[in-house]
Amino acid sequence: MKDYADANDIQVAREFVDVETAKKSGRTSFNEMLQYIRRHPTVRMLLVEKTDRLYRNLKDWVTVDDLDIEIHFVKEGVVLSQDSRSSDQHSRQRKRLSVHRHDDVRSSWLRDGR
Repeated sequence: MKDYADANDIQVAREFVDVETAKKSGRTSFNEMLQYIRRHPTVRMLLVEKTDRLYRNLKDWVTVDDLDIEIHFVKEGVVLSQDSRSSDQHSRQRKRLSVHRHDDVRSSWLRDGR
């Protein structure tokens, strides 16, 4: 992430590390990040390793979308914002739904003892 920020001349205001799993919303670092972005209106960009690190459930997805910020998915090489092309927006929606579907399947396997 630091290499990406340096290469793209992005100044990192603060770093948040989220190591918790979250089928439900309520990740501590995630919530701290949301509060920080809301309190600092000049922070309009978010660097994230990849889609599934940000969107862990549907509530988180809606919450992040409401922030109206530019999101860089570093490992995926994707930058998304409200101004992104419609094809990029569609790709963004598919990725989020795929993450949600993966969580549902994984939960089913855990319930079934797989």
